[in-house]
Amino acid sequence: MSVMNSPGVYDRLVDRSFIVNAGGLLAGGIVLTSDKGPTEVTTVTSASQFEKLYGLPSRDNPSMYAAFRFLRRSGILSVRRVVNDATTASGDTATTALTFSAANPGAWGNDISISFEEAENEGTGMFFVIVSYDENEVERFLVSRDTGARDGFGSNVYIEDRINQNSLYIRVTDDPYITVAMDYSETVELTGGSDDTSVAGSADIVSAWDDFVSAEEVPAQLLINGGWAVPTIQTKMVAVAALRGDAVAILDVPEDDSNSVSAMTSYVSTLGLNTHLAGIFGGWIKIYDQYQDREVMIPPSGDVAAVFNYTVTVGDRWDAPAGVQRGIIPNSLGVSKVFSQGDRDVLYVNRVNPVTSYAGAAAIVWGQKTLQLASSALNRFNVVNLILWANARMKESLQPFVFQPNNDATRSSVNYLLSSFWESIKQRGGVYDFYVDTSTELNTPQVIDNNQLFVDVYIKPTRTAEFIRLSTIVTPTGVSLR
Repeated sequence: MSVMNSPGVYDRLVDRSFIVNAGGLLAGGIVLTSDKGPTEVTTVTSASQFEKLYGLPSRDNPSMYAAFRFLRRSGILSVRRVVNDATTASGDTATTALTFSAANPGAWGNDISISFEEAENEGTGMFFVIVSYDENEVERFLVSRDTGARDGFGSNVYIEDRINQNSLYIRVTDDPYITVAMDYSETVELTGGSDDTSVAGSADIVSAWDDFVSAEEVPAQLLINGGWAVPTIQTKMVAVAALRGDAVAILDVPEDDSNSVSAMTSYVSTLGLNTHLAGIFGGWIKIYDQYQDREVMIPPSGDVAAVFNYTVTVGDRWDAPAGVQRGIIPNSLGVSKVFSQGDRDVLYVNRVNPVTSYAGAAAIVWGQKTLQLASSALNRFNVVNLILWANARMKESLQPFVFQPNNDATRSSVNYLLSSFWESIKQRGGVYDFYVDTSTELNTPQVIDNNQLFVDVYIKPTRTAEFIRLSTIVTPTGVSLR
């Protein structure tokens, strides 16, 4: 600010144009087993893309159903395939100059064949690699064995780069020391691929969840159990959610327990989790599998995650992902057990969220409790979802203030930014009240000397009406009711 030594108007600029981004990705994450598909974490954005990459679900792989069901109602799913002892199909050209393999392990690769075609008008050394699957052409690449080759658009067409970065079906290795001419009449049939001889163990699933720890690298705010109702796996999912800081784990009960209230409550007790970052949903869902033309029972976690996503789409982060307005699970035939009022009471007291038939819906989510034992706001998902989302948004919005002077102006701007954010939430019904503290009582000289800026945000989150008492009062005729 200018020094004011004489009368006049002295201007100053206070930048309070920073805003808190109201976005925030809400994606699913799942570990599954399948007969094909990438073994690294892969982001899938549609059911059709999932089918192309991982194939069709089967009764042996219930996690596949969970993934399919989530993608049919939601947009993004991070998928990690686990294999046990499956092998990858491969094959060489006759000269062994080029070695091909399937993109990932499984007997599916034995149905791949590769043929070649000269590209007469594309330049010296250019040729086409044609990939067929089940005798149908699925991919075609213009390539060269020259590492510096470019096509007419200036794009790199070296065979390893072109195919390995773009093909969904094959990978190739080029041996530069074998310089014989290509035989365009040759066909390479891939062989030697095999499926897992036994299902992946719990340790393999637990290990695979490590790939979801980084919130910056892997979009996955809804960790989907996919039927792996095993304490070690579910405990690991909660640990991953805690490390990420932006996710919740949506857990299933074992299928064998899904039609018994006592068995489900006993399982939760044995599980021993006490956390606001996870919830367990009781009861499996009956669906019609159009691919196998039969009815199957599937774990609910994929559908429950889709309900969470749908809730954000039609409402707000602080709305309950349950009930008639948001909790109905479409395209369902029923559930493993229709819970009575008494059953639902027992389940809810024991922190199991019923997935049941109710109010005309074949399947509906009728609970939103987390696995937290303590009775606080964090034992409901509508509050947890608000907090996780708001924390991520606030953290992101405060990044521009890092390395700024720790003075009244900076702290005032921070306060204004976050107060505006929470005022918007308050006006839309997300909190009853809030208070943002950046005062000097909090930011003492010692705090400032340590290059720190403390911000405390107090909120009174909005609670949901889960228990409505309806009283019909019968009065004598002579009583005035107004």
